[in-house]
Amino acid sequence: MNPGCSIVIPCRDEAATVGAVLSDLQAAFAGRTDVEGFAVPLSVAVVSLFTLTTALFVPLGAQLGDAMAGWRALPAYAADLGGSLLGVISFAVMSQWSLPPVAWFAIAGAGWAVLVWRQRRLLIASSAAWVVAIGITSWLGSREHDRWSPYYRITVAPGELPGSSVVSVNRALHQVMLDFSRAAESEALARQKAAYERPYQLVKRLDTVLVVGAGTGNDLAILLALGAKHIDAVEIDPTIAEIGRASHPLRPYNDPRVHLTVTDARAFLRAPPRKYDVITFGTLDSQTLLGGMSSARLDNYVYTQESLRSAHDALAPDGSLVMYHLSGRWFISARLFQNIEAAFGAAPHTFIGDDWLFNYTFVAGAGAAGAPAVAPDDPLRMQLRLATDDWPFPYLRSQRLPAHYTVVLAAVLVLGAVFVTLGAGREGMRSPNWPLFFVGAGFLLLETKGITTLSLLFGSTWSVNAAVIASILAVALFAAVWTDRRRAPSLPLALGTLAGLLALSALLPPAQLVAMSPVLRWLVAGLYVGLPILFASFIFSASYAAQRNPTSALAFNILGAVAGGVLEYASMALGLSALNWLALALYAAAVVMLRREQAAGGAASPAPITA
Repeated sequence: MNPGCSIVIPCRDEAATVGAVLSDLQAAFAGRTDVEGFAVPLSVAVVSLFTLTTALFVPLGAQLGDAMAGWRALPAYAADLGGSLLGVISFAVMSQWSLPPVAWFAIAGAGWAVLVWRQRRLLIASSAAWVVAIGITSWLGSREHDRWSPYYRITVAPGELPGSSVVSVNRALHQVMLDFSRAAESEALARQKAAYERPYQLVKRLDTVLVVGAGTGNDLAILLALGAKHIDAVEIDPTIAEIGRASHPLRPYNDPRVHLTVTDARAFLRAPPRKYDVITFGTLDSQTLLGGMSSARLDNYVYTQESLRSAHDALAPDGSLVMYHLSGRWFISARLFQNIEAAFGAAPHTFIGDDWLFNYTFVAGAGAAGAPAVAPDDPLRMQLRLATDDWPFPYLRSQRLPAHYTVVLAAVLVLGAVFVTLGAGREGMRSPNWPLFFVGAGFLLLETKGITTLSLLFGSTWSVNAAVIASILAVALFAAVWTDRRRAPSLPLALGTLAGLLALSALLPPAQLVAMSPVLRWLVAGLYVGLPILFASFIFSASYAAQRNPTSALAFNILGAVAGGVLEYASMALGLSALNWLALALYAAAVVMLRREQAAGGAASPAPITA
């Protein structure tokens, strides 16, 4: 039930920022700065990084096991949770200050040095390792114009077009700041400017405009030039917005007509301050995941039917929606087209071009009046599962787990089992702790569902994610301390309550919470997510306290969390609500096994796991 365990795989078909990390390493060791043309297969990149990361934690896990061996099970576990909570808070503070990885390693190294101060050899060895780690991260991150936001490593470099700058995140192209005032100097720049302006020829007026995904300011610059009187600009990344404010050649953020709000689109659309003549969806492409425990990207929830309905409701009666998108696959553009049609009740006006920043532009609402009909055999009308808040995967071809995901996830699960097998030895694997394994898998699924639900309700920002993870750790810590000092609910009672809470959450989907007032929404959502986590934590704490070999039990629990991370990707085929029932099935299996062991005379006790 370790809340720090997760599996992270980029949720898109085209590119993986993981590969960019390996590209950086390859280029650095080859003495090259240009890594164009060097590609690492996604499966190789993910499995390699998972192996290296896991291997890094083997000695740390051994030290943790040794430290916990001298304590009773629950106090040791509570101390471990307290440390995790402190780590999350510390990392949140460092994210707020936009500190680079060098600072992360330096602070972690200083904390580790304090812990092993009396163990001279370990202190020297770990200090040397941390110096090397700091040196490598400093070397790879010392390139000119690098900045760190709570989401990305951001690099700004001069572009090829007149007056332009290229913004890359995690070494991948993200945005280009364009100087539209110099369009006469470049045919490509003039063509891109015309593509930006084209949809606004269909709208009735531009008095009030909302731009979600405002980025570094291209959309704002175009709208200001067209005469917009009031623009609410929404951008999730404060560093991206600050770069636009300081570096965009046209300085759109400095115009008094522009009002910036740093949050995500869904959070803003939930309670917009006014009705808009135009709502513009910029070329949102988060290139990062919702959180370390979710397969959904930050921008996935922006393109669901529920999100588009919110945009429809925020428009004036004769208002229009404008959406730019760079779709690498036909099915992506088709899903966006059909989602807009479902939300607005009419097909959007669609522009298709070869513009390099976006190749599809959709105009819905009043601006779509008189749009040419789309033929039934047009690729935009291919049969697809539309994106919803329960299935927020606009970049998947169909409602299934892609083959390359299956390969990678299977490899991750096998590697996790190999590491535990090596630690447990032959004797330990003869009697694996299946109850704790299933508890770990179930908890990871509940944790994933909690993070995605609260992020949907309160915004997919890094601060919300940090607060949710910290809250989950705090709930688990409370359950451990309560169980140790008092008495936890019986296993049947805890399981029955958990089942009831999960059934209630299925009957009360998150969409019904959105309409509540902010205070009531926080209260209900806390109970909606927090109570299942609490009773799941009671089940773990009661099970863990009964173990005669707690370090071994915790190892199998963590392996279960790895399995839960793999199962989380079943949401691509079944939807996020199915995670509730998968988690409940896992907890039921764990409780049945624990009851059988108690009836047989005691909890399982596999052989100790060693380093």
